[in-house]
Amino acid sequence: MKHLILYIGTFLYLFLTTSTAYYVGIQQVGLASSGILIILFFLKTFSNRSFLLNPFFKEEYVVLLICTLIILVKIILTDYISVQNVIFFIITPLIVSMLIKFQNTNTINVLCKLIIIFFFSECILAIYERIFEIIIFPYEEPNNIISSNNESWMFRSSAFLGNPLTNAVAVSTILGFIITSKFNSLFKIICLATGFITLLCFNARGAILIWSLLGLLYLYTFIKKNKKSPILKLFSLLVSITFLLGAIYLIFNTSLGGRIVNQDKIMDGSAQSRLDVLNAFNFISSQDLWIGNSSNYMIVTNKLGAAGIENSYIVIIVKYGFIMGILLMISLYNLIKKHVKAYSLEQRAIILLSFILVGSFNNSLAGSPPWIIFLLCSNTFKYYDNSIFKQRIIHTGKIPVLSIQQIML
Repeated sequence: MKHLILYIGTFLYLFLTTSTAYYVGIQQVGLASSGILIILFFLKTFSNRSFLLNPFFKEEYVVLLICTLIILVKIILTDYISVQNVIFFIITPLIVSMLIKFQNTNTINVLCKLIIIFFFSECILAIYERIFEIIIFPYEEPNNIISSNNESWMFRSSAFLGNPLTNAVAVSTILGFIITSKFNSLFKIICLATGFITLLCFNARGAILIWSLLGLLYLYTFIKKNKKSPILKLFSLLVSITFLLGAIYLIFNTSLGGRIVNQDKIMDGSAQSRLDVLNAFNFISSQDLWIGNSSNYMIVTNKLGAAGIENSYIVIIVKYGFIMGILLMISLYNLIKKHVKAYSLEQRAIILLSFILVGSFNNSLAGSPPWIIFLLCSNTFKYYDNSIFKQRIIHTGKIPVLSIQQIML
């Protein structure tokens, strides 16, 4: 029963978003989507008080300490929007991560499958929206709308997470974990093809370019791995050639090529806004630069004449200040470093490129969805990647957990 509640909570955490919540009459989205998992976390804490004293959580505690300091400063400054942002941007994903980390292997595997279900649901919805040029869960309007763009190639799917770029980071991150895990090679190829088409539907140039490179590298290793068997080598060559020709056709012969092949110039308004964002600090006071002010986000956005501040790191500094912002980013880097430690250098590169680099092309890393996806994936997919997480298990009471010393080997 307890595990079933965990599965339901994780399902809601993935699928109940700002865009989808409107259709079920929910206004407090953050609390509704994460409420079950938060309750389970505190129940776990109360039933096993040594849980929070686990030294494995030291990176999490550093992040939580910085978040607590930010909240205290923001309460003093009556910047309650920032308080809410910090809670759902970092704190909630962190405690969900801590809850999941020491679940038993079977439970972890089910959670991993839920993430894969979300991945394919997200992809199918995005592809459907792109084919019919209609947004099922509008990000800004409560009614289904048809693209108002005159050109089909300008359309961008919104899927479950609303903002196309946020969706692109989520799909990219899950895809990175899939191809670095011990799934069947054919399944990875299917995921790679589905994910790449989905990125085209989001019209996310940075993600498309990165996954064009990662896709080629994966296909190369796919062929190399099967070179000893003539039949498997021929099969892998045919699959790789089909994938490449299909990708080239979609990009250059259909409207899915989007802004990559249809823009007259590389430095369009969107690309230029990513350079202009470096001037953001010219529009805020010295005090706000040091301690932050969430209201400055719209001020800077309007001054730049853009749809938003297209840089996650600058958004964090604008909202939380230079001092706390830098400390927060350093602590998050250490957290990421810990979560990918169990992977090989090549696998780490793929995961970091698919998460950090794709997220760095926009402001998605200053919001909660990418962190939710990354922390869920890093606590579940590694069970498929490294046998140590399946074989070395100890039991504490009735709940099987992994030995900290064994994990850190």
